[in-house]
Amino acid sequence: KRAMVKRLQADLEGERLQATAYTEQLESEFHINKDIEERGSVYACGTNYAGQLGQGDTEPRSVFTAVQKTRGIGVVRVATNADMVYAVTADHEVLVWGGSGAGSTGIHVDADDEWAKEMYMEPQFVTELQGEEATSCSVGASHAAVCTSGGDVFVWGHNLAGQLGLTDFQKRPLPTILTYFETDDDIRVRQMECGENHCCCLTTAGAVYSWGHVDSGRLGLGVKERFGARAEEKLYFPAPTVVSGLSAEPIIEVSCGAAHTLALSEEGKVFSWGLGAGGRLGLGDFHS
Repeated sequence: KRAMVKRLQADLEGERLQATAYTEQLESEFHINKDIEERGSVYACGTNYAGQLGQGDTEPRSVFTAVQKTRGIGVVRVATNADMVYAVTADHEVLVWGGSGAGSTGIHVDADDEWAKEMYMEPQFVTELQGEEATSCSVGASHAAVCTSGGDVFVWGHNLAGQLGLTDFQKRPLPTILTYFETDDDIRVRQMECGENHCCCLTTAGAVYSWGHVDSGRLGLGVKERFGARAEEKLYFPAPTVVSGLSAEPIIEVSCGAAHTLALSEEGKVFSWGLGAGGRLGLGDFHS
């Protein structure tokens, strides 16, 4: 009986030690995962037909799920459109995923590379922007932009409305520097935002510039078309143009919707212009 009692006691002690070790392992894993999460991870949910959830597949998720390849890399900024995502890390790297691999990814993909065709389902680094010190990103319906710590802007994607601001209408599959602001050392871009087919930026001097599709007054230029342009290009402003109506206001932030734009002044005033449908301009009516 004494031997049996000793064996039972030994078995119970073994189970206790095993349970303690398992608990300690769980606690250790919890702290490791907590540390990883605190260093910047992205979570996503919703439809996933274009790989926009970054999970390596095209299955939808009904709850927020960690994008595994972003865990612990210090993501500080995320921008999305209908089916594509960009992220900027604390180390100034830019990642992209989604868009079925056919959107404005900013990545060169060999059409004959079968593996490359599947890359869009998980985050990939935009190698063309490595070393450029990216600080923020924005994405429109078919174009994207990145600001750098030095005040440079890189743009890429479709350009049928001149939304890249490069003075032409040619598509740019890879990041291309916006040269308009390179001609003046005193003008650097502080913030850059993309609408559906237009862009708006704020310079270090507090000036606001816009370009792209002028429809519904989304550019804030006070005109409905570009005078002197060919008939098929009258609605498009392919170069940054100053929003002169804000020249007397110390603007500190801008934001673009699909077809409207907002600006916030240093004094707390909010300015809005563009498509007024649904009352989105906050002006008490539905006018553009």
